[in-house]
Amino acid sequence: MPDIRHQYGLDPRRDESRVPLRRVLGAGEDPFAWSLPVFRMRRIQVRLHLLVPLWIAAELLFSFASDRIGPLHVSMAVGSLVVIALMREWMRAHAARVMGADKDTAIAWPLGGLTPVSRPGLPHPIAAELGGIVFGVAVTPMLVAGLWATGADLQSLVFNPLSPRGALALLNSPWQVAAWWLFYANTLILLMNMLLPMYPFDAAGVLHAWMRQRLGAARANDAVLRCGLFAAIAMLVLAATGGETRLLAVSIFAAAATLHQFRKNEFLYAPARLAPEQPHTCPDEAPEPVGHVASTGLADARTEPEVTDEDVDRVLAKISRLGIASISTDERTLLERATRIRRGS
Repeated sequence: MPDIRHQYGLDPRRDESRVPLRRVLGAGEDPFAWSLPVFRMRRIQVRLHLLVPLWIAAELLFSFASDRIGPLHVSMAVGSLVVIALMREWMRAHAARVMGADKDTAIAWPLGGLTPVSRPGLPHPIAAELGGIVFGVAVTPMLVAGLWATGADLQSLVFNPLSPRGALALLNSPWQVAAWWLFYANTLILLMNMLLPMYPFDAAGVLHAWMRQRLGAARANDAVLRCGLFAAIAMLVLAATGGETRLLAVSIFAAAATLHQFRKNEFLYAPARLAPEQPHTCPDEAPEPVGHVASTGLADARTEPEVTDEDVDRVLAKISRLGIASISTDERTLLERATRIRRGS
């Protein structure tokens, strides 16, 4: 598609000079999209949120404390969790593409993904949102079989996910046993987290897709917002009471993600709000046709450049795929001009 930015008097070099920063921060308005590229496979770019390297560094730093399991075992635990999250997000995005979703980017964090796969017009939104949960259910038996093949005690399959110290004796076993158990434990923890009805966990996306088909987009969005905030507040209270700092951080992150996704869904599933029609205050006084009026030089100078439907559709399609924070300054300006033209027509 030809570059249309010159048509609107915009300088394309302005965005090109910020390409390295945009690769990480996007347009800078969506903190949940701040991420680093990790790998690309089958036209799907998998990225890691910027908080993940900071979290890894903090875990390694505090692993030297006397009451921790040590930097080696912490590195294995953190590494296995990140690997599972990355592979899970790729499989989730790939399954969504097979079902018809225009999904080309997946952003992972330690407990799953930050990019819902369901979009307006997707034939099977519930099935698409279930991809991550299906991945966890399918992988868990394989990891159990691998753990059993290494000779580990099957009693280690049952543990407290909030305090797995009872099974940490396996970490002193041969490294194969420790690795298999860490992958199993982290996969199970990730799967249980996906069942929480708040963003960015999968259950919230499944609930939104299911309610949207029955109640409509607006009512479904409101219901998921209330459910997600209630779940996040309940988790926050439990975490604060029990002294679980990690759970406390997750609850705060989930509350912010739920509010953020609520606003994003409002835009995605109600695109007409971008440019609402402005009815005339007096129905009997229709605007006088101006085709016979000779245009002056001043009027020509103030005329907005033509905005084609193809240009607007292209930007709206990008928003549907990646969210409103993905559009550039020029694309935002294009939408603003299209809005002014529509309101003035």
